[in-house]
Amino acid sequence: MNQDWQPATSKPGEVFTPEGQIQRAGAAARGLMNNDPRARKYQRSMMRPALYVLAAVAVVVLLSILL
Repeated sequence: MNQDWQPATSKPGEVFTPEGQIQRAGAAARGLMNNDPRARKYQRSMMRPALYVLAAVAVVVLLSILL
C-alpha cells in the first residue's frame, strides 16, 4: 500500500472548489428569482416546509434563551 499523502484534486466546476461554490450560489439565486410560471407552483410548495423549519428553529432558540 502506498501511504504517501497526495492532495485532493478537483475540477473548477465541482462543489468543493471556490469556483464551484460561486456557481452553486449563482444557481440558487437564479432559482429564487425565477419568474417562470411553471416553476412558481413548485416554489410555493417548497415555501411551506421551509417556513415550518424556520419556525421550529426560532422556537428552539427562544426556548434555549428563556430556559
